[in-house]
Amino acid sequence: MGFVTVVLGCCVWIPLCVWIWSIIGWMITGEMDVISGIAGIWIAIGLGWVCLQPPRSVPIASPLAFAAVVGTVIVYPFVRVGWAKRELKSVEIDALQRAYDALSLKPGNPASKIKIARQIYGLGMPGHALVIAENVIGQLPEQYFRDEHRMLKSWRQVVKQPDHFRPIACVECGTMNQPGNIHCAACGAPFLLDRAKGRFVGKTQGRKLMAVWFTLVAIVGVMPATAALPPYLAIVAIITLLCAGFGMVFYAFFGAGSQD
Repeated sequence: MGFVTVVLGCCVWIPLCVWIWSIIGWMITGEMDVISGIAGIWIAIGLGWVCLQPPRSVPIASPLAFAAVVGTVIVYPFVRVGWAKRELKSVEIDALQRAYDALSLKPGNPASKIKIARQIYGLGMPGHALVIAENVIGQLPEQYFRDEHRMLKSWRQVVKQPDHFRPIACVECGTMNQPGNIHCAACGAPFLLDRAKGRFVGKTQGRKLMAVWFTLVAIVGVMPATAALPPYLAIVAIITLLCAGFGMVFYAFFGAGSQD
């Protein structure tokens, strides 16, 4: 087991350098807040130390820490790609929110309704978008609204599947709304906007997921090392680790700027 520990302890610093270097870059570019970045760096150093000097009573601590580091370095790039796609979707959701706000100021405004149709079409509700567009654009003279009529014709050629026209349940009251409604037929809630927000996460979800992941990695990879400490120090270290981890999660979910 000693040879394995030496090998893992030496090899782990390769992915750890990638981990730490990436975190520093993300803090510089503003993709990660300083608190989460510093916590991530300290967790990386702690995992490296556990790989190099695992407690004798817990020999499996070194492989666990190594697996946590390699798993994070391998998985995180794919997670970032997913976050980037969700950020793009969040832009569409923001535009949908503005369209709803404009419609609330001027109920019946065809421009706002067309904008809502455009946004929900891109957010995965093409059948509802098509019916809304037909109700609005069909009443507009084609000679003055050529682009809108052209868009409507192209949608009709694509949106044909029965699944596209399934009713959508209102989050507030549970009413199933048929295509064509912009607000819930029962309670008036913006059910299309609620559906869009429920399907795509907000801008801060990446930080929340990272906080939870770092906390789990720290608990799994670092906590076994406390077995080598005297009992009273081990208790203090475990309590400190748990408080720091849950504090990081609490800050990510409820701290400043954590709301979507």
